[in-house]
Amino acid sequence: QLPRDVRPTHYAVSLVPNPKASTYAASVTIDIEVLQATKRITLNALDIDFSAATLLDAKKQAHTAIISVDKDKQTASFDFDKNLAKGRYQLQLTYKGLIGTQAVGLFSLDYDSAEGKKRALYSQFENSEARRMIPSWDEPYYKATFSLTVTVPKTDLPVSNMPILKTTALPDGLNKV
Repeated sequence: QLPRDVRPTHYAVSLVPNPKASTYAASVTIDIEVLQATKRITLNALDIDFSAATLLDAKKQAHTAIISVDKDKQTASFDFDKNLAKGRYQLQLTYKGLIGTQAVGLFSLDYDSAEGKKRALYSQFENSEARRMIPSWDEPYYKATFSLTVTVPKTDLPVSNMPILKTTALPDGLNKV
């Protein structure tokens, strides 16, 4: 179990999949509440390569974290040079990962079409598998809301269990959905 000194309230995930390379680039801003003073935030993460971690306090002052990953425990920890006081913060993470071929996390399935082989992407987050795509408090104890933005070719059809709020056309034939 993760420490109970910090809890998430909202995740804003931005994902750019590259199905041909079976990889993705992503960022997430997690609204969190620090319940007890701490110098470390630990959450679940598996097979994720972090490139940046920043914490914004209520005054929007940025605090850079030292990142450590424990593959065996499937966690990532973010250490700060001083104690974080009780209160609300935003944890901003930039990372990349792999698109798998098994039904866990973000995965792909290839299929035949009239135009030849195609690849579809799916997600499977049940039973602690969200940590493969989103660094998160991936335990039933923690409840939070999510928003997801994906950047995909205009020819692709993103499907969700929630309505699409907005689509923005980008250069190079991409849509931000």
